[in-house]
Amino acid sequence: MSSPCHIELILSEKEEPVKKEADNIVAARKQ
Repeated sequence: MSSPCHIELILSEKEEPVKKEADNIVAARKQ
């Protein structure tokens, strides 16, 4: 447990682009 805050920041930074890509894929399928 060096710094939980730092770990959460890294995880959120990695998850954000994935969510955006998923939204783009869903939007493309609807079209």
